[in-house]
Amino acid sequence: MTKSDNPTTDEEYLTKQQYASEDQLSVRIRTHELYTKPKTDFPDWVLGHLDWQDTKIVLDIGCGAGIYIPSLQKHLPPQSMIISADISLGMLRDVAKKPIAANANLINSRARQSPIPDGICDVVLANHMLYHVPDIPAVMSEIQRVLRPGGVLIAATNAESSMTTFLDEIQAAYQALGMPIKSLPTPFRKNFSLESGGEFITPYLEGIEVHRLESTLVFPEPKPVLDYIQSMHMFYESYLPLQVAWTAILEQLEKQIKKVIKNDGDYRVSKTSGIFIAYKG
Repeated sequence: MTKSDNPTTDEEYLTKQQYASEDQLSVRIRTHELYTKPKTDFPDWVLGHLDWQDTKIVLDIGCGAGIYIPSLQKHLPPQSMIISADISLGMLRDVAKKPIAANANLINSRARQSPIPDGICDVVLANHMLYHVPDIPAVMSEIQRVLRPGGVLIAATNAESSMTTFLDEIQAAYQALGMPIKSLPTPFRKNFSLESGGEFITPYLEGIEVHRLESTLVFPEPKPVLDYIQSMHMFYESYLPLQVAWTAILEQLEKQIKKVIKNDGDYRVSKTSGIFIAYKG
């Protein structure tokens, strides 16, 4: 298992802590579902960019909580196969408890080393996961290997500036408590963002398209904001001063967020997400 100095690409940390189960990820997924404006079914938006008529096999690497399975079942022909793969066995166990169709198959594997035979996949999905990969070129090589000629990669990610409001708020809380932070690390999505992702794809696939989606998280109360930040806390824990308890930070964050809501009527976090579509020649 790959160790990394960066917790956002450390496989042991990701599988045993942040993604040992879908609990923390589900908080973030649910937040986006409930508070995004304009309201968008993001998996349907992603999949809506392809014609799925002749698709037989789809590989969803880093499938996480399996949120693309229901949308895939709506788009795909009846006899097609979905292979949902993830490095976290705990996440897959949670997905297996959900009502998924018989054509959805779950496999426990790394993105850079799958048991899939060469050239059998019509589509590979790599959605909001490549920024967690310690060796993106190795994963891109694997995607190229499993795609058939003419096969398609869809890779969703965020812009580097997306949702940085959360980081700014944490920094302001430490400042208010007398423990300023020079800077929290750039969001992990910079590893594979809308700005940088094309550089990783180009050596392996061609005909790259980029589609962007602008939206805003709009919160009428502090609790869902705090829940979202809490779900991300472990990613940034090692960068935060030990002299201040995290519970004190949450209390300060609540005060700050309440003040914004009182003054502005709600708490807003802008976000930019999108997809790369690329083809195997």
